[in-house]
Amino acid sequence: MNSILFQYALLPISFVKEKANWIVIDNSINYTSVDILDFPLELKDQVFAVYENTYKQYINTTKNLLIPEPDGLFEYNRWILFYDDQDSDKKVISFLLFKTTNFGLKSGLTGSNGSYMGRKSVISFNINSFNSEGCYGEISDKLEDAILKHVPIVDFVIAKKILTYLGKLDVVQKEDNHYSREIGNLGILTKIMVGIPILPKP
Repeated sequence: MNSILFQYALLPISFVKEKANWIVIDNSINYTSVDILDFPLELKDQVFAVYENTYKQYINTTKNLLIPEPDGLFEYNRWILFYDDQDSDKKVISFLLFKTTNFGLKSGLTGSNGSYMGRKSVISFNINSFNSEGCYGEISDKLEDAILKHVPIVDFVIAKKILTYLGKLDVVQKEDNHYSREIGNLGILTKIMVGIPILPKP
């Protein structure tokens, strides 16, 4: 998996019904490869607007968003974007942003415009993604409530090894494979890792 390559997929929302194993494949037919300097400005602004709509509910008035400007989203190099099938302008209503790692594709940010279709697409595609080999991520709160019963859970011991390798050194075990760690300016949160990460062979 090429950690330098930036790719995005702009898809109709009906596509969430399809299997998601293609997302871990470089240059999949669904991806468009592009230099981030050439990424469409309007599309970037749309994704950032949806990001703001989603994540502002998790911060209080004394804190700023973890990513304060659109270019900060390029920390993630695999973008899955959905639009309403009936919208000829293909305006983004939901997104899932991933990052390539030595263990596969790690989910980072997800969000929607708050519509029923937007929220449903995030849930459905997360389930499909985390059931695809080579895709994994950390979930909590509402997303955990919605998908935990439908995705593989990563054992805490393995999750901690992965997070330690990724530089997350404050992981503290809770119960049922849950753990806590500090997430940016959000403070210490409880998470659980799900999906099917690719582990090094012994």
